Amino acid sequence: MQYFNNQLNKFDILKKPQEQHQTLKGLPTGEVGLLVAPGATGKSYFVLNLILACCDLTSNHLIERPVKTLYVSLEDRLEDIQRRLYAYKKALNISQSTLEETIFDFKIIENKSTERLIVKGVNQKDNPFFQELNRLIEKETYELVIIDTLIKSYTGYEENNNADMAMVLSHFNALAMHNDCSILLLHHTNKGAIAQNADINQSISRGASSLVDNARFVLSLSKNEYDTGIICQSVKTNFSAPTKCNYTRAYKGALIREENEDELVVA
Repeated sequence: MQYFNNQLNKFDILKKPQEQHQTLKGLPTGEVGLLVAPGATGKSYFVLNLILACCDLTSNHLIERPVKTLYVSLEDRLEDIQRRLYAYKKALNISQSTLEETIFDFKIIENKSTERLIVKGVNQKDNPFFQELNRLIEKETYELVIIDTLIKSYTGYEENNNADMAMVLSHFNALAMHNDCSILLLHHTNKGAIAQNADINQSISRGASSLVDNARFVLSLSKNEYDTGIICQSVKTNFSAPTKCNYTRAYKGALIREENEDELVVA
């Protein structure tokens, strides 16, 4: 087995680099990102807004073009997710003809079993759960894969251990690189970040600091001052300028981007 198959030398300075393909603004293919939020913030509704924007059915500040998306729920039942989708149907006045007019689609799948995508001490090639997900991504050529939630995706690794969490992210990074897709992992904030008006920084994520260190893209969600919506902002971004955007709660919690407010760049 060869561990170093590619290289650069001095003449590569003359080559024009290939255009970087980003699924979300700031998250290229082949990379892993985190979306962190306290419980009951609206993370699930925000993700559905993101998915619908990928199909050109609503607006999200992270979506600049249609993106073929797979949402893997390890926490919520499909019935619960469908209820949230119906809330968007009402909030956005989506009709049968609206859906027929767009050629884009998404897929949402669930697995609430005790099996895990990543198991410590088990080669991922021998993990049928991981391999089934890999085959699905490969077959359908998904560009963006959302895993909900990180804590339900692995077993045997210690959340507060830097080496363990770096290894978990390495497995997801290998999956992203193999399929040339982006992977967004949903995660919870630490307890100190749950307090309203807490500073949003790279220590916001629960568990080992290597989670944020090894992710190339980290977003946070927080409630706005009056709990009438949420604020989505960049915590870490290696490939684009940081962003911040407000979303208002509509029908039964559906989130609508505030169109009258320009996207803000975090200082």
